[in-house]
Amino acid sequence: MFNNLKNQLKLKEIENEQLRKQYEHKCNELDDVIADSFMAFNKITGMAERNDYNNPEQKISQIKECAKYNKDYFAKMTLNSVKNRTTATDNNW
Repeated sequence: MFNNLKNQLKLKEIENEQLRKQYEHKCNELDDVIADSFMAFNKITGMAERNDYNNPEQKISQIKECAKYNKDYFAKMTLNSVKNRTTATDNNW
């Protein structure tokens, strides 16, 4: 009986360590997403505030291009996240 409880405790400690590592990994991923979104916003804001464009249409075009790239980037990241979460959930059933 004691050995059985001891083995169960070891198993739970291993599971706890795995969950802690997953949590840490997800927190790091979240930090990266926040940093990426801030940098994208900062880049677009910088473009909008700059006065070195001779043609206003050129400025608007570059801002739109940058915004589209970032929109696509974050949409792809979101879809991948949902797909991974769905796969992980499906595997748990």
